[in-house]
Amino acid sequence: MGDSKLGVGYRIQHPKFGRGVIVEMDAAYYTIWFADGNGTRAIDREFDGLMVLEK
Repeated sequence: MGDSKLGVGYRIQHPKFGRGVIVEMDAAYYTIWFADGNGTRAIDREFDGLMVLEK
């Protein structure tokens, strides 16, 4: 998924970590809080496996 497609507050689905919300972003990573107890994780902005659930 390209850099310009996601932003802070977007609800996403990650293939391994489940549903989450983008809480922060920088030039290289999204920081995503995952609801399933995985806490926050830094996900590379070039990672193609994120699906937008809600903007």
